[in-house]
Amino acid sequence: MEFVDSLSPRAYSAWLSNPDALRQPPPPGEHVRLFRSDLLEACSLTPVWVPLAVWLPVAAAISAPSIAALPVTSSLALLVWGALTWSCIEYLLHRFLFHIDPARISSGAAFLLHGIHHYASQDELRLVMPPPLTFFCGGLIFVLSAVLARITGMHMQHSVWYAGGILGYVVYDETHYCLHHLKGGPLALRRLRARHLVHHHVPTLNFGVTTSLWDTLCRTARVRRAAPRGTAAPAKAA
Repeated sequence: MEFVDSLSPRAYSAWLSNPDALRQPPPPGEHVRLFRSDLLEACSLTPVWVPLAVWLPVAAAISAPSIAALPVTSSLALLVWGALTWSCIEYLLHRFLFHIDPARISSGAAFLLHGIHHYASQDELRLVMPPPLTFFCGGLIFVLSAVLARITGMHMQHSVWYAGGILGYVVYDETHYCLHHLKGGPLALRRLRARHLVHHHVPTLNFGVTTSLWDTLCRTARVRRAAPRGTAAPAKAA
């Protein structure tokens, strides 16, 4: 969007806390176009079922042989460890990459990276990460961790740990979608939604989507009371 490119880094940061101040977001069902290329634009729009359909079979395929060979308790512990590792990666990416200082790149690049979500947070096709991006990031993490696992002789445990990370990622994407589009829900989900709403208005707080663990440890947490059961997902929450 051209008007974002015209913003100074300071103006962009202020706008991110209140995107409606300069331009109203698109109504539900419409999308902000990011790319001139129809192919790139299509690749940037991702339905909520895609992470489930793409990544769950991958997790099963890479971990099944190791799960069959390892004790059940070891496999469960590795899956939990992998999911916990993802939650840390989720926090670090959101805090230090998605909210990178626009002065270090540009307002337009920052908007493309994550600002689009704060601007059009109800766009249901921009709430989960596009497969090309997740394949690149996931592949990089897999290769680096596989090399380390091979060196330490833990290649069998590595596949189960990585599958746990995939499960953590899928839960993250699906939870993020629910925070925006599911009305009410159980208390745990309503608490996550309340935390997430804070992040959209104060982008320097509450970076974790699926857990408040890392925000608490890193002192970037702010608690907000959960809305009553049956309350619709807020118009601004990410």
